[in-house]
Amino acid sequence: MDASCTTLNAADGSTKALWTAADGQHFESVLIRHKTRATLCLSIQVGCALGCRFCSTGRLGLVRDLSVDEVLAQAAWAVGQLGDEGIRLRNVVFMGMGEPLLALGALGPALRGLMDQRSFEIAPRYLCVSTCGVVNAIEPFYREFPKVKLAVSLHAARQDLRDALMPGCRSWPLADLLPALDRYQEATGHRLFFEYIMIAGVNDGERELGELTALLKGRDAHVNLIPYNPAPGAVWKPSPRPVLDAFQQALRTAGIVSTVRRSAGDAIAAACGQLTPGEICTIATLSETNCPRL
Repeated sequence: MDASCTTLNAADGSTKALWTAADGQHFESVLIRHKTRATLCLSIQVGCALGCRFCSTGRLGLVRDLSVDEVLAQAAWAVGQLGDEGIRLRNVVFMGMGEPLLALGALGPALRGLMDQRSFEIAPRYLCVSTCGVVNAIEPFYREFPKVKLAVSLHAARQDLRDALMPGCRSWPLADLLPALDRYQEATGHRLFFEYIMIAGVNDGERELGELTALLKGRDAHVNLIPYNPAPGAVWKPSPRPVLDAFQQALRTAGIVSTVRRSAGDAIAAACGQLTPGEICTIATLSETNCPRL
């Protein structure tokens, strides 16, 4: 693949790679370092068709799917970066740009490449695919990759609010999505993993908490609460920490496992919902390190 990348490092140990493909399109990857291991956040598309209002990538619209080579190049770059540091790439998550279950032509071969013992040798239990809930693609996905985990971008448990936040997901209503996820859980044994962005005054109130609790009550579910990461020009703000903590505690009291995601890379616009290559090109030139061409 004829592509190159420019990297930008954050003080928290995160590194963002801004890729330029052979056709001039841009996409991004984020490498998040922990003490003895690292997580790579991969992109699967240039832009995204779903237009989620809290996500900078959604404002781009969908340009195209990435090729399998472009996806695996992101992993090769991460392994190369970490090799000199003595850190292992253990976790790979498809949580970057794009909706993976709308790019199955690249996703399936990329997952097989990541698991291949001759190349990256990532154990399937350390692979996670994030989706907004493309109902018709969930069963084909887990039938082919039963050990790879799904994470579902939920963000609201009331249909009208979810439609407002995630307008591109109206074709997959909660009434269809939850039964599909129940079947996924029954077939794979995986806990249901949900992502929920906490936006002040939008989806963090008592009403929304009650709706989320009612939706997940009795299910083996894990809710990952994500503080909203504002993009340039955003009118929303993240939920104040006391509100977030109270929300989490209420879920736990209701018997629902809940954690709070640490925002990594927000100083370089690499945190959840901030990937927008066109807006970052200028920033990247301030502190760039060129990756080898692939």
